[in-house]
This record gives sequence, C-alpha cells and structure tokens, in this order.
Amino acid sequence: HIVTYVHSHCHTHTKLQRKKKGELSDEEKLALRPLLRPRAPTANPVQSDEEEGDGDFFAAMGRINQAPVEEYIDTSFIIPSAVEVERLWSIAGNVLTSNRNKMLPTLMQVIIFLKVNRDMWDEDTVHQSIINSKNTERENRSRRTVALEERVDQEEAETVEL
Repeated sequence: HIVTYVHSHCHTHTKLQRKKKGELSDEEKLALRPLLRPRAPTANPVQSDEEEGDGDFFAAMGRINQAPVEEYIDTSFIIPSAVEVERLWSIAGNVLTSNRNKMLPTLMQVIIFLKVNRDMWDEDTVHQSIINSKNTERENRSRRTVALEERVDQEEAETVEL
C-alpha cells in the first residue's frame, strides 16, 4: 500500500505541476488540500457596474485586469519522483570512492555540480568553480587560524593573571 500511495502521490503532484487540475480525481484533490492557496478575505462584495460611482472606475478596471489567482501554491520546486534524488546519490557515490574519502566537501560539491550540469558549463565555468572552491577553503582555513590564535591569546592572558 505504501508503494501505491507514493506512486499515486507523485503522479498527483505531476498533474498539478503540468497545470492539469481538471484531471485530478476527488481523492487526489483531497491529498492536495494542504497545498491550496489561502483565500484573502474581501472587505466589500464585488459591486455591479450600475452600483459603482465615478470614483470606483479605476478600482473596477483593476479587478478586470487582474490575472486569476492560482488555486494551488506553486509546486514547481517539488521533484515529482525520487528518481532525480536517487540519481544524485548514485553520482555522489561514484565521486566519493575509497581513494577519495578525504575529499573536502566543497570539492565534492563542485564535482557533482559539474557532472549533473554538464550541458550548462564550459571551461570558464570550471575555472570559476575551482577559484570559488579554493577561496572558500582559504576563508575557512583563515577563520580557523584566527579562532585558534584568539584561543591561544586568551589562554596566555589567563596564565599571566594566575
């Protein structure tokens, strides 16, 4: 039952992301209830054209020109299945082998970025990634050195006080 639920749930999100709300079953709509966009309370009910005065003309035009509000929140950030996540874990496993087990996390991130986004980079991107990685590691090393020096200075000050 769990596998069926997960498959069904992923399929439901896919329908929502592809703007196929009309194809949702009642059970799927119920599952998507937490993703409904909260409705903003309205102060005044919408008036008909005859009831509106001259001062409300621009307010009425604003209502006409407003785009319809989506019924559900944006779910484009949700991966509709676990396939992409599993693929990333597989790539990470291939990068972090027993020979590379002392690799710095930032270098591993750069390598995985390059492997996953092969169609989005060229030599300049690789060069910039290497520079960013080195700068990050240099900054981290510098912070650790400063913290160590401050600790040594504090211990020396405490020793002098005694």
